[in-house]
Amino acid sequence: MGRPPTTAVHPETDRPMADIAYQADDQGVAAEDLRTAIRLERFFSRPGFLVRRAHQISNASFADDLGALHLTPTQMSSLVVIVDAPGIDQITLARRIGVDRTTASMVVNGLSQHGFIHCERSARDARRNEITATRAGTACIHLARDHAVRNTQKLLHAFSVAEVDRLHELLRRLVNEVRASPPEWVRPDGSSRFSRDNSDLEEAFPGHAGLYGAFGFLLRRAHQTLEAAFVECAQALSLTPRRYGVMQITSQCEPLEQIALARWLALDGSTTASVVTELVNHGYLLRTPHPADRRRRLLELADKGRTTLARAQPMAEEASQRAMEVLGDDADEFVRLMRTFLVSNDALSRGQSQRAVTLRALQALSPAS
Repeated sequence: MGRPPTTAVHPETDRPMADIAYQADDQGVAAEDLRTAIRLERFFSRPGFLVRRAHQISNASFADDLGALHLTPTQMSSLVVIVDAPGIDQITLARRIGVDRTTASMVVNGLSQHGFIHCERSARDARRNEITATRAGTACIHLARDHAVRNTQKLLHAFSVAEVDRLHELLRRLVNEVRASPPEWVRPDGSSRFSRDNSDLEEAFPGHAGLYGAFGFLLRRAHQTLEAAFVECAQALSLTPRRYGVMQITSQCEPLEQIALARWLALDGSTTASVVTELVNHGYLLRTPHPADRRRRLLELADKGRTTLARAQPMAEEASQRAMEVLGDDADEFVRLMRTFLVSNDALSRGQSQRAVTLRALQALSPAS
């Protein structure tokens, strides 16, 4: 595989990209992995990828710290709202936390099974079920808040106070201004925008005010927004960000082992296998036995996959451009902050990223280091 053009300069090192890949051994990284990371630099710098990976890490960290309470992030958000608004119905709950009705139904069923909520038919409207927190649910949410605060502090340990504020600001901008149609989100006051100050909610809805100011909730909403933008832009091809990512990585590394694909995309094995199987069944990917070990599989793009990827690239670019236009002159700062988050928290994820390994190597080769 040939070297990148000698005129190209890597943004993390300010050095020719053709040179730095050949100093990988000093950083304990395979030269081919470093060259792959350089070729995929544009893909890994997409706001959608950065936010998806950050959201993935945040969820994994939440599960580790609050798993003993039997709460997922979405269940915790729901329970906060239910404690804050006793008698809320399921449709309103879905809007308050920004999820579709199917997800809200699953969350309500899960909370009910844990004994955290009680549902009963409304005396005023027989078509509505009113949801109220039980004593166990109320006690659980008070305990969960303390754990969640410590979890957020752990996730943001690499940032100064000013950088944390800046990261929140840029994420709020993406949620508020990127053209997309994620699941509807409506605050108790009827608005659907994040603000720096939620003091207007604190008296009547203190739980909502805390929830909407939480980093994890904001990050999830940013992920929903950017994923919706991608799906809208790639609607003609019925592509999701994960399918596109699998095809893009494969195109740069083929023939590629499935386990290596999982590391580059930071996906667990079962999720990777599911997406790969979908693409194989649709004729986009070819999956063949490894010549040295028939239990291993090699992936390559089929002709249909190459054609589809060529059509998808401008669509993916359009989705990224929606975010970059909103970020404007602050786009580079956003990418830098998100990279810091990903590298500093990679060990918290259940599917660690080969990209984080190579990024640390590239940063070590930077003159500033």
